[in-house]
Parts: sequence; structure tokens; C-alpha cells
Amino acid sequence: QYQKLKNLMNLYYFKNIYKYIKMTLQGKLNIAVLIYGRLKKANDSFSHIKNSLKKYNNIDFFLSTDNANSNEIEQFIKKYNPKVFDNTLKNINYESKKLVGYQKRPETNINNMLKHFLNKLTVFNIFENYYLKNNIKYDVVLAIRCDIFDISEFNFDNIIDNNIYVPIIHNYYNMNDQIAYGNITVMKQYMTIYNYLDDLVIHKKCIIHPETLTLYNLLLNSIKINKINLTYTLYSDRKY
Repeated sequence: QYQKLKNLMNLYYFKNIYKYIKMTLQGKLNIAVLIYGRLKKANDSFSHIKNSLKKYNNIDFFLSTDNANSNEIEQFIKKYNPKVFDNTLKNINYESKKLVGYQKRPETNINNMLKHFLNKLTVFNIFENYYLKNNIKYDVVLAIRCDIFDISEFNFDNIIDNNIYVPIIHNYYNMNDQIAYGNITVMKQYMTIYNYLDDLVIHKKCIIHPETLTLYNLLLNSIKINKINLTYTLYSDRKY
């Protein structure tokens, strides 16, 4: 009986030590959160995004939006304290003209799709310039919109190279393009899809649709897509 009790006590001790080490390591991960798109609901979604990341201490925010008004930008800076942000008007006229005549899904709004992709590209570029200039190593890059609420907790344990992680819900044509995370290399391919539209649409003949293009961009680069059990709700009046 004594030995059995001793074994249980040892097991309890080591479990707690493991839990403590795991929590300590989680807290030390450097997380880059790349936010893109309109800021209409950014102020309201801040607490939801922060709460979903409450396991982690070292979180830096980056933003690309499209000509937001001064109040929206001020509120975003006050809440999120971004390391770098871009609020320039995104010009998609040239790329939009090139896609004319190619097959698209009926529900695709090409202008909204291109703004979505261009904001992703822009926020990744300013993030990349920042971490290279400051010699900062980020363990995880999370891309997320700021019109998302009631998000369950993220778990960045055991992220594998050449793997990307996306929610299993809100899939359109087998892909969710609203939230994704992975290491820097994988997320660069994901976030810079705007640069590959010519190849995807004109040469590979991929149908024009944001989730479909996102999916094929990953598959063509042999990136494994992991569907995770992350829950959240979307603000209904969303665009890009």
C-alpha cells in the first residue's frame, strides 16, 4: 500500500512538473499576429482575439488595412499596439484587368478577393521587414481577420514544418481562409498568394475564388493542411 501511494505521489509530482514546464515554454513562444482587412469591428473583436491567446505572453501585432479613417486607426493602435501597420489605399486595377475573361465562381467578387489577398501580402511584407531588421525570431505566425468573435483558445504546441493549421469550420470548397497559422516559411507562401495569381489563374487555370485559390496555392507547394477544432463566429456584414 505504501509503495502504491508513493508511486501515485511521484506520478502526481511529475505530471505537475511537466505541466509547469509546458506552460513556461508556451509563455515564451514569440507569436506574430498578422491582421488584414477592414477595421469596422476591430475594436469589438480585440478582447476575443486576446482571450484566445491568453496562454501566450509574447505577442506582437501587425496590420494591413485599406484606407481606414483616422478614428479606426487610432482605436486600433490604442487597443492592439501594433509593431508596424499599413493603411495605404490598395490599388488592384492592374491585377483586376488581367483576370478578366478567366473562369470564376458565380459568388466571387474579384475586387474584394484582390483586396483580401493584397492586404495579406502587405501585412506579411511589413512583418518580414520588421523581424529581419530587428533580428527577432518568431515561433508562430497567426493570420486572422478582425471581424471574428467568440474564438476558442489557440494551442500552438507541436507545430510541424511544412504544415499549416486552419479551422475545420467555415470551409468553402474545402478551405478556410479566415484564420491560419504555422511557421514563417509556410505562412509566407500562404500570405503572399497575390504574387502567384498569374501562375494559378492564367497558367494553372485555377478557377477564380478566394478559398479555391488559397487551397491550390498550398497544395501546389506541397504544404500539408491540418484542420483544427477551433470555433468562432463571424461578423455578418463582412467584406475583405
